[in-house]
Amino acid sequence: MIQNQRAHPRIEIRLDGRLLSLDGRCNLRCVITDLSEGGARVSSSNYDLVPSRVFLLIEKTGDIFECEVRWRRVDGVGFAFIDSPGRVGRKKLLELYRAAPI
Repeated sequence: MIQNQRAHPRIEIRLDGRLLSLDGRCNLRCVITDLSEGGARVSSSNYDLVPSRVFLLIEKTGDIFECEVRWRRVDGVGFAFIDSPGRVGRKKLLELYRAAPI
């Protein structure tokens, strides 16, 4: 039997999300397929366009997480949560969210 070595248990979910960067270069739709206290896995048709640091916005709740890419595969991208953005950063990200995604 293979033991799970993860620091935080994962919860399988299916939530619409958006991957955003403060410089505006990244504004991609994604589906969050699992979530944990320490990170998330998302699927996106443009996984190769995701920068190494990005913000993940959960559309249903408006929650924003600063993330760092841990791995990339054809079926998705794995992120570790870094920090939450400050108030000014969150406002800028929400403005970008209102813009048309790729």
